[in-house]
Amino acid sequence: SSSSNSPPANSNNEDLAAKNALRFAPSNSQQEQALTKLLPDDLKARVGQQSQTTERIPLSGNNSGESSAGDGFDDGDDDDLNIRNLSSAKSLIGTCKNMCPDEELLRREREGDIQLLEITDPGGLHPEHWTLRDTAVKRFRRSAADFKLDIPELVRPPEVLERVCGYLEEWVMERDRQGPDYRFAQQPSIVPPPLDVYQFIWDRTRMIRKDFILQNYIGNGGKCDARAVRCHERIARWHAMCEHQLSHIPDFVQHQSQQNIAELGQTMKTLNLYYDDALGRSTLEVASEEKLDHNQGCSSDIVMGKSPIDFDGSALSNATDGDDVSKRLIGKHGMKSPTRGTAEPEMRGLYILLTMNNEGGMEVLKYSGRLCVQRPDVFYSRPVQLALSVFQSKKEHNYARFFKILRSPATPYLYACIMFKYVEHMRKDALMIMSKTYGAKHKTTGEPFFDSYPLENLVELLCYENEEEAREACLHYGITVQDDQVLWRHSKFCEPHDPVKNTIIQLKPRKMIRTIECKLRVGNDGFV
Repeated sequence: SSSSNSPPANSNNEDLAAKNALRFAPSNSQQEQALTKLLPDDLKARVGQQSQTTERIPLSGNNSGESSAGDGFDDGDDDDLNIRNLSSAKSLIGTCKNMCPDEELLRREREGDIQLLEITDPGGLHPEHWTLRDTAVKRFRRSAADFKLDIPELVRPPEVLERVCGYLEEWVMERDRQGPDYRFAQQPSIVPPPLDVYQFIWDRTRMIRKDFILQNYIGNGGKCDARAVRCHERIARWHAMCEHQLSHIPDFVQHQSQQNIAELGQTMKTLNLYYDDALGRSTLEVASEEKLDHNQGCSSDIVMGKSPIDFDGSALSNATDGDDVSKRLIGKHGMKSPTRGTAEPEMRGLYILLTMNNEGGMEVLKYSGRLCVQRPDVFYSRPVQLALSVFQSKKEHNYARFFKILRSPATPYLYACIMFKYVEHMRKDALMIMSKTYGAKHKTTGEPFFDSYPLENLVELLCYENEEEAREACLHYGITVQDDQVLWRHSKFCEPHDPVKNTIIQLKPRKMIRTIECKLRVGNDGFV
């Protein structure tokens, strides 16, 4: 995406990742020693040997001396797919069949770098026969002078990457909402902290995208198929979901929301390249040479383990016979779909919502214009038209229409999560406009029109959680509230400034359980 979604400097992201990694590293030496017992038998024999680790792999990934697709290119914080010299790129084919290469698994076991969410619990959280090979996932890492990523044995092919997506969704993504986890017994809470789960998946999904780029999955001029599209769509949905689901955690709002939006922007940028593939390969299904034990990466229709309990204490649906199961895009139902489980209209609309602030709205106008000409079927689809309605309401400062769309049961949960990004701005616009309109005085009598306004009406209009939050917002912007009435005559809208930094003090909205999270209760979590 464009400049407004560009991630912070590399050093800032790396420092943040390092700090977060400390929170879910193994906590004592006894636990580290026990990790060896969790290795598969064929790797136990290699422990302690002076074997060839990933650091000792030659700089050249092949014997021919030709450069592979990943040389000199890095995604994530500094990727720019347009600067690659595709004419000299040679596609690499990954051969690693595990979620984490054995070389990395051995190195991380030796260094005590197996993270808590990767520790295997045979017969408990996990099946009896599972080992670390079934739970460890390849970590994100950059190319360096002494370390090359473009080694076939270290790169996972698309069918494995899709299986990693399924594993993260079924076994890891809900761990913070599934109750006590013995692996976190030494932590302040025996329940995995939400930010630990977030940071773990954030890191692993970055490496999934990296492995695709290493194999030249870039659309025009490179590879493209439905497997790559599905993986990136699943990653995009997760980032969009986190933007609201973790909004009750101050550390996420202050430090990690920006990097979450940045990674979502990079993922959406890659998806646009796939959808714009000149050969139309974004829905091309490539048959695997091996018999797979999963459907599009999914081994189950439900989250494994206990049924998740949301942060507000309400139970989330986790039944195999639920209505939402039959509506899923991914899995056994997606295999029967003509789009092979991909959802281009949904993602195009999500990109429009994500970039509404870019270039003063010009990016959305240019993007939607190209869609209208080149892909009219996508442009006139329900998701894209809904996103354009949101864009128009924001552009016109039509706060009533914006919040009406947000409240509507027809607005999917993920779209509402991205709309949450603009709630603070739209509420501020609304209070400023209302203070000028309702507080206007008659030219002759000097009496104000609509001097008072019920606070409960403001709660409903601007989707506040309760009257307390609405009252807090009014006081923040200098609007007088007496009892349960907003008094415009005694109000003058103003934005508070920090006396030291002279910057505007923002009022971040509370998590919108009543408006957004409730969409999950009625099963409205996507387009059908």
